[in-house]
Amino acid sequence: GRVQYKTKTLQLSASTRASFNANSVAISAYSSRSHNHSLDGSWAPRGWLSPWIAESRTTPDLLAEAGYRYTLNWCADDAPIWMRTRSGPILCVPYPIELNDIGNQIMRHESPPDFADMIVSQFEEMVRQSERQPLVMNISLHPYIFGQPFRVWHLRKALAHCRNHPLADRVWWTRPGEVASYCETLAPG
Repeated sequence: GRVQYKTKTLQLSASTRASFNANSVAISAYSSRSHNHSLDGSWAPRGWLSPWIAESRTTPDLLAEAGYRYTLNWCADDAPIWMRTRSGPILCVPYPIELNDIGNQIMRHESPPDFADMIVSQFEEMVRQSERQPLVMNISLHPYIFGQPFRVWHLRKALAHCRNHPLADRVWWTRPGEVASYCETLAPG
């Protein structure tokens, strides 16, 4: 049992490592972004989100070994957290389960206005909570879902509410990669 388990884990790790490397090469080949170039001038992805947020217990280790700096796989908090891996830390940038159009629209069959209301309610509460500490509010959108005309109107309305909020000047409107870059500049702890 124990030997078989370890053997399967090692095979999974090798397979997963090969997958990370192949995906990194493919992403790099099709990317023209200039702000993530490595020292040798090539472009390499820095962040990872596994399909369906699924991972093995070694995924964080393998990601760090492959050069990834952050993951969105952990929905543990409303603030980024550092995880230890066998080759150094990797940052967990919050990823939303509830403010995710797949779960909301496809799995739970909620209405586009309901999703928009959730965005507004989440923003209202988090912008007030952020007076005490910085927080991350992510919204997970997929063009093939909320990009549909009958849904996007409600999204625009919710985002306009957030952008025009009296406290909107305290909000940094950004993406996970920029959150990770900022966190990397902070002192540990």
